[in-house]
Amino acid sequence: MKNILILITIMMYSMISHAEDTGIPVKNPEVKAAVDVVAGINGLILEITGSQHAVLVNQNAQLKKLISILSGSNSYGDMANSIQEKDARRYAPANWEDSLKILNSGGTLGNFTASSGKSAYTLNDDNARLHDVNLNTAAASNYISENSYNQTETRLKNVEKLMTEIDKATDLKQAIDLNNRLSAENAIALAEVIRLQSVLLNLKTNRLQNTNTIVSNEAKLIQY
Repeated sequence: MKNILILITIMMYSMISHAEDTGIPVKNPEVKAAVDVVAGINGLILEITGSQHAVLVNQNAQLKKLISILSGSNSYGDMANSIQEKDARRYAPANWEDSLKILNSGGTLGNFTASSGKSAYTLNDDNARLHDVNLNTAAASNYISENSYNQTETRLKNVEKLMTEIDKATDLKQAIDLNNRLSAENAIALAEVIRLQSVLLNLKTNRLQNTNTIVSNEAKLIQY
């Protein structure tokens, strides 16, 4: 449309100019008026087009900036996640069986050492063994719960540190990254809760089972 109007304007101006140059008078003033109107419209279109072009250029610049932000990294994943902090979260053996193996074989877990109940059950080695298992299970549970409790303050500080970063976020990517990092911290805390619940359940089950066996063994000894 813009190009057509420009072409019409040029053609009309050329016709009028040629007529005047050849001495042919242009008696119809409406023709000149029409040409002026077309020229005005054409100028307006050019002005609007120029404004739209500026808007498109600005939008393109904003889009490039947004792409740069969304594809960048704020390194929030490294916060409170150093090698030392990773090791601290893995204060216990990888599984419960390994924890008991350490104690049942006479080893130690932190400040908790293996226990021997043979002196309390001199008449029955099986009861002595079960008594040892009970004590060692309790020691392993104490070790894990103590370490978990001691790390609570550290976890709280990590969350508080991340919370202070929320107000510092200047773009959408930072806000998203912070939200993801807080979710990761919550996942770590949830994993710790699951570990403690499992330890508690194992402790109760093991103690109940072994105590019942000890009572049964003692009842058999009384019979004889």
